[in-house]
Amino acid sequence: MIECPYCKISFSPSNRVCPRCKAYKGNLDDRIEYLGHCAEAALDRGLTPADVEAMLEEEGVPALAAYEMVTASDRKVKRAERSHGLIRLIGGSAILLASLVLILIGVFTLPTGARLVVYGLLVGVAGAPPFALGLYSVVTGREKK
Repeated sequence: MIECPYCKISFSPSNRVCPRCKAYKGNLDDRIEYLGHCAEAALDRGLTPADVEAMLEEEGVPALAAYEMVTASDRKVKRAERSHGLIRLIGGSAILLASLVLILIGVFTLPTGARLVVYGLLVGVAGAPPFALGLYSVVTGREKK
């Protein structure tokens, strides 16, 4: 929170000026943490790093500081999305492995195992999307939205 020396109230760093007296303009140093969170949220929503950097420069952040904030936030977002993608990839792999096991058991017990082959194919179809989306997230660092 930023404290206005004129009104003696605390206000959110999302405001550039004191909401009561409109005379005190908060320091950029007080707003940097808030702007960093805004940059991270914007990258998470899918905005490009160049757009986020321009947004920060409009807020008064110097170009070099804006670039550093955006690259740090972009790395953090990509790391989180890769982590979630890895979980999806492992889950999808387990489902596909279960599908393969069902199909193999069904093939070796034919003709009575025909149902197992069909169940295995259905499980494989269900496991393919998590596997593919997890692989995409791990490779690119972005979620497919």
